Amino acid sequence: MVKKYGVIAAVERAVNRKTDAAGYLALVEMNLRELAFEEIVLRYPSHFSPDAVRRSQERLSKWQESSPHLSRN
Repeated sequence: MVKKYGVIAAVERAVNRKTDAAGYLALVEMNLRELAFEEIVLRYPSHFSPDAVRRSQERLSKWQESSPHLSRN
């Protein structure tokens, strides 16, 4: 997908897909949360659309509310 759309557009497409916490949960379990697309969008919001930033915030909040052990320390 990166080759076809470029990095920014591929990340935008990924965060705008149907919600799937499995990949995020796997990264958290491996102590690699910072590599989640949603985390990257929130770390560099000026590079992404407002919609991608909003969606990333909503997803992370939802996942953390449903699994309190995922909360940031």
